[in-house]
Amino acid sequence: MISSVFISVVLISFQVQKINVSGTWNIVLESTIGSGSPVIVLKHENDSILTGTYSGYFGELPVKGKILSDKIRFEITVTEGTIVYSGTVEGNTMKGKVDFGSYGDGTFTGNKKPE
Repeated sequence: MISSVFISVVLISFQVQKINVSGTWNIVLESTIGSGSPVIVLKHENDSILTGTYSGYFGELPVKGKILSDKIRFEITVTEGTIVYSGTVEGNTMKGKVDFGSYGDGTFTGNKKPE
């Protein structure tokens, strides 16, 4: 009984562990419309809301997003529509999918630049 309570407490503590994605991320993007290597600077506004800046093919644009546990989602708005990044974060890396709307989709990986 005590060991199952201990395991439950340990599992709950892992689930509520917060991941800090604030900082500069070097992204590698592969998609149906080409590849790229934008830089994303993210900042936690609170536990789940993210803001920041995208620098890359589309110039410098604001980023808005959310993080919940290890799940991240952020987007930039360009003339042609909204580009949505969604994936997971583990330590100083992230990976996932990119949705370009009617222009196609792709995948990305990101590495957080050391501070």
